[in-house]
Amino acid sequence: MRNIITAALAVLLLTAGSALGQELKSFGYGTMWNSPLTASRPTVVVFINTIEAQAPRVTAQTRVFTSIPAMIWGPGANNANAYYNHASAGRFQWTRAQNGVYGPYQSQNGHCLRRANGATFSAGRTILRHEAVRFLMSDPNMNMRQFDTNGNGIVSHRELAIHIVYNCPPSTSANPHTPTSGEVREVDVTVRGLRFAGKVSSSKTTVSIPTLHHELAHLLGTYDLYTDRMDCDCRSVSLMHVRNHQMLSDLDGPHKFALGWTRTSVIDIAKLSRRSINEALGRNVHYLIYDSRRSQKEYFYTEFRRSNDPFEAGLFQSGLAVWRVTQRADGKIDRIRLLSPNILALSRVSRAADLGNRVDRLLFEEADGSFTPVWENGEPADFAFRVTDPAANGARRYFAERDIFTAAATLPSTKKGYFFQQEDYFRFDYARDRFDRKRRAGEDGKNWSAYAQHADGAFARAANGETQVYFLRGSRYYRYSLDRDQVDQIGNISTLFRGVPNNIDAAIHHPTNGKTYFFKGNQYYRYDWDDRRVDATRTISDIGWKGVPSDLNAALMHPNGKAYFFKLDRGRMAYHRYDFGQQGVDRTGIMGTDGWLGKSSL
Repeated sequence: MRNIITAALAVLLLTAGSALGQELKSFGYGTMWNSPLTASRPTVVVFINTIEAQAPRVTAQTRVFTSIPAMIWGPGANNANAYYNHASAGRFQWTRAQNGVYGPYQSQNGHCLRRANGATFSAGRTILRHEAVRFLMSDPNMNMRQFDTNGNGIVSHRELAIHIVYNCPPSTSANPHTPTSGEVREVDVTVRGLRFAGKVSSSKTTVSIPTLHHELAHLLGTYDLYTDRMDCDCRSVSLMHVRNHQMLSDLDGPHKFALGWTRTSVIDIAKLSRRSINEALGRNVHYLIYDSRRSQKEYFYTEFRRSNDPFEAGLFQSGLAVWRVTQRADGKIDRIRLLSPNILALSRVSRAADLGNRVDRLLFEEADGSFTPVWENGEPADFAFRVTDPAANGARRYFAERDIFTAAATLPSTKKGYFFQQEDYFRFDYARDRFDRKRRAGEDGKNWSAYAQHADGAFARAANGETQVYFLRGSRYYRYSLDRDQVDQIGNISTLFRGVPNNIDAAIHHPTNGKTYFFKGNQYYRYDWDDRRVDATRTISDIGWKGVPSDLNAALMHPNGKAYFFKLDRGRMAYHRYDFGQQGVDRTGIMGTDGWLGKSSL
């Protein structure tokens, strides 16, 4: 049995120039370049022909002479500039250095095939790289000295990125050459007193887009994750596990963190008092989770990955990626391992299109079916992940744990309140002042309950001599006649409730003015039934609904004439009671402690 964590929660958000920035740096934030890598990197593409006669010659008219540079700067889909702009959240790009494309030059000794004198293809490519850089530095159309930004007489890959493209003859069984279509190696060349000393990337003319982006990433200091040392098992989840012609994947979160490209919240397990984290994953916010009782040189890193992302062709479904990262003494990455290699099994998302902006949430929960990460020494961490998936039609599904509701409504004639939690509902008896029933939707013989599954909001109103209950889920609404026990109308929210957004947080039908209020984020939308449209949109607590919080979980009208708003707070469901006479919240409390008792016993 893992220990229950009891101290106070610390969720720290990165702000420029803050003490937290120093704390993040202690975990390796931006240390790949000693500071976050931003702005742009001047880049050139250099073509060079090998000495093999059987190799197809590259000329300025050859297709690859324009297609490979287009893979970097565009136009065209998935070019490196678009890819890295996305990966860095707009912080970084590759720019053309002067002409951008140079050559094609003719090698004097570089080759791809094994030579008769015993020279290997590896040695041949080394010659090609050095010759290409020498040709570039000697080219009258290239002013190499301007890239010596610190004036030390040396240009490095930190100042100028060089990608070399060489042609190779067809590889045969009798005379094979390396299957590697790209690589990064050190080059040291001096021309007219100016020295280039640093890494260059290189590839064959047959290079794929994923491989090219992978090699460019190495110029930024990233590591291959397919090596025996890394043992990452993260194919299709990271660009740094791409080999040869695999499909394109986004750069993994730990590398983005080391480059200074992420917004990251730091969580100390030893100071975690609650068993859940209420922030939604997926808004470019990652979580770094460590234990101050252990070394800070090891931590877990989480990010939500979407398969419908334009640069996630290799990711076949969306889910939560949990990485374990260990650091070297200097703070740089030592090892990265994906602990959730099948992120689908963790998130159980049925279709990527269902996600929208409502993504899975991260829970620390000791419960069956949870996922417990393991430290490098094999010791289980004393917390666990639990991820809940969105509903099948795009509606939000929040925590699948105790006291987490997504919608609620009072059915007046029954004098009962109903709280909806995924496929279940919990009934509250106002007369007894406690919960008295839990049912799986659709199993109680009621025709409404199946439509209430995964509801975003619900409300009841009297109309046409009967009580009508509306359930809203994603972009759809379902109207249920309580008196006739049937769902008699289904449609699009935008059709009936003009001006009301999809995927609401909660809804309340006003007891006196006959209008219905829909809440989403920090806004509310007042709907006029006579005009059949929204007649006011305002900020919650700004004008009206004073004291009601934003980002609600549920809301309902109580038979006592007051409205109750529910929101998860520090892992517990809090309520805010609204008095229409005072026009403000007159009481707050925690469900199960300060009222609304009995749910835990069901």
